[in-house]
Amino acid sequence: MKIAQITTSINGGAGLAAKRLSQALTHVGLDSRVVTQRSEVNETSVKSKIVTVLQDRFVQSGPELVTTFSKTLINQDVLSSFEIIHFHGTYNLINTKDLIELSKVRRIVLTLHDQRMITGGCHYSKDCNQFRSSCEKCPQVRMPFQYFVHKERERTKALLRSRNLHIVSPSNWLAQLATSTSGLGNPVKVIHNPVPELDFPVMVNEDVRIARNQGKYIIGFVSAHLNNPFKGTQDLIQAFRRLPTEVLKQVHLVIVGKGEVPHGLDFIAKTVISNFDEDTQSNPYKLMDLLVVPSREDNSPNVIGEALMSNVKILGSLSGGIPEILELFGCPVVDTTDPAKFAEKLIMEINQKQIENYYPLARETFGYESIGNQMSEFYESCL
Repeated sequence: MKIAQITTSINGGAGLAAKRLSQALTHVGLDSRVVTQRSEVNETSVKSKIVTVLQDRFVQSGPELVTTFSKTLINQDVLSSFEIIHFHGTYNLINTKDLIELSKVRRIVLTLHDQRMITGGCHYSKDCNQFRSSCEKCPQVRMPFQYFVHKERERTKALLRSRNLHIVSPSNWLAQLATSTSGLGNPVKVIHNPVPELDFPVMVNEDVRIARNQGKYIIGFVSAHLNNPFKGTQDLIQAFRRLPTEVLKQVHLVIVGKGEVPHGLDFIAKTVISNFDEDTQSNPYKLMDLLVVPSREDNSPNVIGEALMSNVKILGSLSGGIPEILELFGCPVVDTTDPAKFAEKLIMEINQKQIENYYPLARETFGYESIGNQMSEFYESCL
C-alpha cells in the first residue's frame, strides 16, 4: 500500500513525528512518503502567515495557541494516489469542513499530537473542560470570537463521529481525553511516536568535557525553541535558584535548542548547543546524566524518546502524557511548577547518580521496527 504522512511542515514536534513515522514504515517494507503544503525550501505561504498573525493578534486572548480559523492550502489531487492518507497536522493545510468532506469518500488516519482536533481551536485546554460539550465560552479567545470557536467544535465533533476517520494518539492521556468526548466513530489507538537509533558519537564539547573531568553532574534541557514559555524554562530557573551553593557547584547545565537563551541563568555553569538535529551526526544527550522536561503543556514530546533511546534518565513534569511514559521507565516525575519540590527532586537525583539501562525497553517502545509494525497492522485494520 502507498501511504502519505501529511503535515503542515516537517518542523516542530508533529512534523518530526511524521517524518520519522514515514522512515519507520519504510524500514519495515512499506511505501510511505511525507506530503506537506510548504515548498521544498520549507517556506510558509503568505496566506498561512496572514491567518496565523491575525489569530495571534486579534483572536487569542493570551499567549496560548488557538487556531480556530484555518485555510485549506494543500492540493488534494496529490492525495489521490495513496491508499492511506495519514494527517499529523491540519492547520493551514486542510480545514475541518474540507476534512469532513474528504472523510466521506476516503479513509483517513489522524494522529492527535495535541488537543486541537478535540476542541474548537485551542491546542491545550489546560483546566477548561468545555471541549467535552460545545466550547461555547472559550477562555482562550476574545469574546467576539467565541461563537466561531463553538462552531468549529461542532465541526470537529462531526469529524470525530465519522466511521472513515481512524484516530491515533501517542499517549494514553490524550487518547482518554478524546474518548471522553461524545460519539467517536472508532476507538482511539495508542501508538508512540517513533525515534530512530541515535547511535552517533557523543557531541564534542570542551566545556562539558572539563566539567565531566571535574566530576560535575550534567543536567540537560532540550527544546526546539528555547523561548517557548510552555516548555518550563522559568520553572527550571526558579528550581535552580533554590539549590544550595554547594549543590550548584556540582552541576553543569547543557541547554540544547535554537533561539534566545532564557535570562536568569548567570549563576550556574552552562553550555549552550544550538545546532543539534539528526543531520549533525552527533548526540548531545550522551553528554547528560539527567534530562529535565519541565513542560507546562505537552502530550508526548519527542525529547523523551530521544533521551531514553540514548540511555539517559529523565526528570519530568506532571503535564499531559509525560508521567505515563516516565513511570513506564521508572523515571521520576514532580510538580515542576512548585520550585521547592522541583529543587528537592533535583538534589535527590544529583546525590543518587544512578546508572540504569533504559535502551532495551526504549527500543521496544519507540524503535522503528516496533512502531513500524504496529502502525502497519493498524493501517490494515482500517482498510
